[in-house]
Amino acid sequence: MEIKPGIGIDEVKLGMTREQVLDILGPPDDARIDEEMDNDVYIYYNSLRLRLRFESEENFVLTKISTTNPDAAYRGFPIIGQPIEFAKDVIFNDLATDWLIDEYEVFDTHFNEQYWFNLDTEFGTVTEIQLGVPISEDDEFIWPE
Repeated sequence: MEIKPGIGIDEVKLGMTREQVLDILGPPDDARIDEEMDNDVYIYYNSLRLRLRFESEENFVLTKISTTNPDAAYRGFPIIGQPIEFAKDVIFNDLATDWLIDEYEVFDTHFNEQYWFNLDTEFGTVTEIQLGVPISEDDEFIWPE
């Protein structure tokens, strides 16, 4: 499962329709509507440990990918389970140097705005990766090609 910040995971790209994703991954294990977020749709693939968000304000195209899959890798390095400093300083050192860190009650997030992705951590270890569509200075999505 190759992580591609600003683009997607494997053949699944940000900006795809739900139908395009289903053609690649098959039927999901679950689908939910988030009524508090303008009826955005989330689909879940349990065996892949993958959650995909289709945003209603963007005509229900894929705008966010989240995974806890231990096979998720970047440049051949697995990411889940790595110490956060190793992930930032070694795995993603070619891509991101600026990280915004938010500390919450039970986890922290390390966010890179340029590629719009974050690494969630617990106890200093990466537990989840979230990829979103980068946003321009004009607050427009920068869709992958």
